[in-house]
Amino acid sequence: MFREVDECSKISKQAYLRVLHMAGIGIMTFPESFCKLKHLKYLYLVNTSIDVLPGSIMYLQNLEYLNLSNSCIKVLPKSIMYLRNMQMLRLGNCYPLRKLPKRLKYMRNLHCLDINGVSLKHFPVGIKELTSLRTLPKFPVGKENGAKIGELGDLNLLEGEFRLEQLENVGSLGEAKSAKLQCKRNLLDLHLTWTYNLSLKKLAIFNYMGMSISPGWLVNLKKLVEIKFYNCNRFEHIPTLGRLPNLKVINLSYMNSFKCFVDDDTNMLGDTTNMFLSVEELHIKNCQRLVSLPSSLPKLKVLELYNCDALVSLPNEIQSFKDLKKLAISYCEQLRERYEMKIGTEW
Repeated sequence: MFREVDECSKISKQAYLRVLHMAGIGIMTFPESFCKLKHLKYLYLVNTSIDVLPGSIMYLQNLEYLNLSNSCIKVLPKSIMYLRNMQMLRLGNCYPLRKLPKRLKYMRNLHCLDINGVSLKHFPVGIKELTSLRTLPKFPVGKENGAKIGELGDLNLLEGEFRLEQLENVGSLGEAKSAKLQCKRNLLDLHLTWTYNLSLKKLAIFNYMGMSISPGWLVNLKKLVEIKFYNCNRFEHIPTLGRLPNLKVINLSYMNSFKCFVDDDTNMLGDTTNMFLSVEELHIKNCQRLVSLPSSLPKLKVLELYNCDALVSLPNEIQSFKDLKKLAISYCEQLRERYEMKIGTEW
């Protein structure tokens, strides 16, 4: 390919070249002379050993597609911000790459920013300006430096799979809501991840659109004391929740599909005999498909049920809950007749 391009250069035809395809680990550098190909639209530098692009790449003003996948690129030049016609920037599996240009926000025509396999600590501030983005595989939430989660607020064209990383850097509920995930209706697969941290004690998940949470991740939160799920409408169960040894408080609200507490290796009703051993409070509200509760809650002190119409009975062992101090049942029609104070058949 080098020879072909060199010949084009020699006979002064480079101005008409639209596609330049360079591939192979033997290619070490990108010649600056190629930056004179002013009509170039598609540039493929896949599987090359190129570790840096020249600043003069800014002269490729008509460039719409740049593919550096599986290359050795370490840094992108600041001048890449001037490629205002760029629509697709593919950086998949560029392992040496650790950060993106600070002025990436000026590439407002970007539709695709492929960073799969890239270990970014954070995005540059201003990514909120890239409102044309459709493909963005992941977003590591910044803390002291980098883009905060709120910068996702107006990126409502995102589609396909999306991974939110470093969620421990979200400072408040208001900050979490500023991402406006409910407006991203084209997402098909959403992953929420926290940096592995055994010291986490409280966890709240709001408006999650996935059908489940990775059990391998959840079961590692050995020190978790309190967990809350709110408006996670596609969950039917929460795997391994009962195996968290220090979990004391469970709060489930507006879980429209939630049916039961179930473990990976139990049946649908869930044999929970050796689970939920530390749970003291169980608050369940507006879970209208819930059909069963854990069968054993040896340390339960508070049980609160509100608007759970499909629930027909409490655990058979409830009379042995010697620590139970509060039992509140409201707007649970099938339970009302059985457990109504003084007159219910099970009172």
